[in-house]
Amino acid sequence: MANTMRSRRPGPRPALGAGVFVVSPGGKILLIEQERLGLRSWGSGGGALEYDETIEECAIREALEEAGLSVRLTRLLSVDQFWHRGRFKGVGFVFLATPDPWPQPVRLPDRDPNGHSAKFLASRWVTRGEAQEMLPAATPQDLWTVQWPPDISATLIHKLEFDSP
Repeated sequence: MANTMRSRRPGPRPALGAGVFVVSPGGKILLIEQERLGLRSWGSGGGALEYDETIEECAIREALEEAGLSVRLTRLLSVDQFWHRGRFKGVGFVFLATPDPWPQPVRLPDRDPNGHSAKFLASRWVTRGEAQEMLPAATPQDLWTVQWPPDISATLIHKLEFDSP
């Protein structure tokens, strides 16, 4: 029987990660302002999967590391495929979560817990209207600029293409 799989040259393994939108009992979402490579942006918490960790554990850990919050995941919001100049780089799973217990103070780290160059500048619990006012500072691939996370009922699948490094 002939091998119908086409041969591919080995390359780096795709990155895996998880993000989390934390929503308060009042329906506000937590946004975190970060600075990376001189660019400031608002978004949710998230990061790379660590060895021997599930995707769900990654999302919960990232909420704790980047916002100081213990959370309970409620559902999967999106699966994001990351492409760079036509090459597949990785997959990110974005969850909706609630703080558990509530209330809890948001505690941003002084520096990125994983040693990256990100700085955590501020956090805000925002309504949909407040988020819309923040849109100019966001990038088109930010989920909260496309749909309000608590309203997403079916898992979204995105292909996100990046030209910059």
